Amino acid sequence: MPKYKVIMQGGYMSGDMFGVAASMLLDPAVCVLILKGTDQDYLDVMDDQSDRLMAFYKEILGDAQCAARVTVGLVPNPQTYLKGITGEFGRLNQSGATGIRGLFKALKSSDTVELLRIGMATDIVSKVFTWERIVDHFTRDDIQGNIKIFLENDPARKKLLDPYRPRVLLWVRINKRKPKATAHLELDTSVQGVRQIVQRIVEANAKRREVGLPEWTIALTGDRLDLSQPKNKLLKDHCVDLMEFWKAPGWNEAWGRRGQLTLFAFLYGRNAQMVNLGMRSGGLEGPALIGIPTVYMEETDNPQQDRMKKWVGPLRLLGRPMDKDEEVGDEEVGRSGLRLPPPPPSFQRLALSQLPTRTGQAIKSAPGLSDPSAIAKLLDAATKETAGTNRDRLAKAKTEYHRVRGTTFNKFFDLYLVSQGYPWEQVDEAGCEYWRDFAYYYPKTSAEIRRLVGKWYDVRVAKKGSEATGGFAVGDVEAIMGKLNELLPDPVLPKKEEVLPKPLVSTPIVTPSPTIVLESRLPPPPLPSVLTTPSVSGSVGPSSEKRPPVPLSKMGISGQKRWRKTLRDQGLDPKDFWD
Repeated sequence: MPKYKVIMQGGYMSGDMFGVAASMLLDPAVCVLILKGTDQDYLDVMDDQSDRLMAFYKEILGDAQCAARVTVGLVPNPQTYLKGITGEFGRLNQSGATGIRGLFKALKSSDTVELLRIGMATDIVSKVFTWERIVDHFTRDDIQGNIKIFLENDPARKKLLDPYRPRVLLWVRINKRKPKATAHLELDTSVQGVRQIVQRIVEANAKRREVGLPEWTIALTGDRLDLSQPKNKLLKDHCVDLMEFWKAPGWNEAWGRRGQLTLFAFLYGRNAQMVNLGMRSGGLEGPALIGIPTVYMEETDNPQQDRMKKWVGPLRLLGRPMDKDEEVGDEEVGRSGLRLPPPPPSFQRLALSQLPTRTGQAIKSAPGLSDPSAIAKLLDAATKETAGTNRDRLAKAKTEYHRVRGTTFNKFFDLYLVSQGYPWEQVDEAGCEYWRDFAYYYPKTSAEIRRLVGKWYDVRVAKKGSEATGGFAVGDVEAIMGKLNELLPDPVLPKKEEVLPKPLVSTPIVTPSPTIVLESRLPPPPLPSVLTTPSVSGSVGPSSEKRPPVPLSKMGISGQKRWRKTLRDQGLDPKDFWD
């Protein structure tokens, strides 16, 4: 009697889609029930992406498998529903499993069903991870030519195709600017932190340029930053803009999420000297799952750290851990007898001493309730208004507060009271025209409103408990650069030939006779070591530049294949260029 595992995924949990899709690819017993919200109050404040999730799973699994193993269930509020079936230690109540079984085409009446919370997808992937199966379904070979054209048609993006220069892709995650509630605002990207990293790489590139080492190319990807602002001039001058590249001219929306991952895979295949770096987010999981070196950052004591740590180790560049005496799976490399040590993890965690954004620091240090979205929801309940009303009211008050250069909570509260109608109208039966009158007749309600607005002000405006400015702590910047240098080591330059000391006695200068021309008796200069004269057929001899920029062992599989062919065409043995 087969046993199936049904992952319960709320429509607002879009950040988990890569892990959930991977769990279905790796374990055929995994099914997914997407909970789509129907209550308008829920839809007003939450970004329900049930339709997008279904489209993505269909893209990964194919129509038949998706229809059999993924279904959508309608509930008023997915958050409330999941809380209602969650018991002790986060385990889901299994009493409803029998009824859920009938929603899936793949399940028979005799099959047993276990309901799993969303986090169990990470656990499943960590236990049965197989790189080959993931990359085959997460990327598309049929559009690699289109990806190449998309990159080459833009002069800036074309820089990423340089086979000799390492690439650092800095991921931008800015959820606080999105109109609806999003999770983990404390893990948003610090723009000042990005500038810190870019500045350090620019300074290091200047030193590399002096000694003849290849410079690093920096790219920004993920959510969009405004590079036209003067404070972002450093980013505009030194970074390739890959932010929201799926919206850029020349990109085909039909390529889907697999197309986006194929772009990263294409870049990595051309040159394996590449690292993704960003705050922890679902977007980083895709590149890590297909084997691209990825470093995610979060604070040292993050309460959810154990979940993603399960992937640090099992996710590896060549797909799986290998014994030191195990031959590489690639046929050509296997014939050569080369053996590899276990490859490094493709997903690595970098623990920060403190969060880089002031909002994140304020959320971390605030006692009790500290989520701005949750505070706004409680205000909606206190004022008996439509969901999302106070979210918008608080945002407008914040904008006006900064415009008039406010400095106190009292000023902010005054702006809140008049920014979008009177917030006490729905709970006021006495017909109070002014807040002071309402506070007199309804002391408890008015005190609760003022308390919640104060909590929101502390976190989003005053940012109490944060540093004076955002950005990474000095020690964290050093740790970030240390990790990047570890993953992208500079090649070792050849030692300079020893310079002979000059003779103590200078050579006498002989002035030739103006009427006598002496025939030179110096030996002819040596022929160049690389033949450049065209042969009879018009071909040119091997160039000294046709050498791998890094050892073959540090390249991706496609890069290894390409360079082995190039070396053999020159009559060279690829084994000589392995380490």
